[in-house]
Amino acid sequence: MESCLSGWVMSAIVWYIEDDADVAEQVSEGLRSAGFQVRVFSQGLDARSALATMTPDVLLIDWNLPDDAGPSLCAWQRRRDAQLPIMMLTVRDDPEEVVEGLRSGADDYVTKPFAMNVLVARIETLLRRAPAQTSLFTCGEIALDTGAHMVSVGCESVALTPLEYELLALFMRNKGRIVSRDVMHATIWEARGDYVSDNALTVAIKRLRAKLGTACHLRTVRSFGYRLEEPL
Repeated sequence: MESCLSGWVMSAIVWYIEDDADVAEQVSEGLRSAGFQVRVFSQGLDARSALATMTPDVLLIDWNLPDDAGPSLCAWQRRRDAQLPIMMLTVRDDPEEVVEGLRSGADDYVTKPFAMNVLVARIETLLRRAPAQTSLFTCGEIALDTGAHMVSVGCESVALTPLEYELLALFMRNKGRIVSRDVMHATIWEARGDYVSDNALTVAIKRLRAKLGTACHLRTVRSFGYRLEEPL
């Protein structure tokens, strides 16, 4: 079954917590050039709030955050998720601090400065080691296979644009939960360094609904966002 999705691979989502704006911009641009989707947080508490509702593929944490020490944030997330790949990026290279960072739950510890190609390779290594994630998501007659990057309704394949595919994948992974417009902006557009108007988002949702037809039970939650529900 051929579609406009053929050959398109959804890149891994990386969240980077770093309060130094210049470092954050340099690293995020390098990771985007390598094909990753990147979202940057300058505050540890903001990252905790986001992690309470969404989970990236890889988490990069700086040690020196203004409101939340890196190891503390790392330990908090590790208690919530034993599988998420976590890397600490820091200027601290004292052996005792390296041990503290790793014992807080980090899978890897990289000291600044570092070569971007080395950082990319180490992230790829963490992703290879991560347990395989569920690749098939269903909601009523809709099926989304993230391994094959295919969508079907019943027995019929549905051709989606990459943007429509990412929106559907976000809704399917969060089936039954409200996905806010802010989360959609941050996860899909801002993660790629792009920005979009609310009107463009509304149009994208309308087109996705039209392609999925009556099988799509995507509810608008006024003033909040959208929720994908199983049909009754």
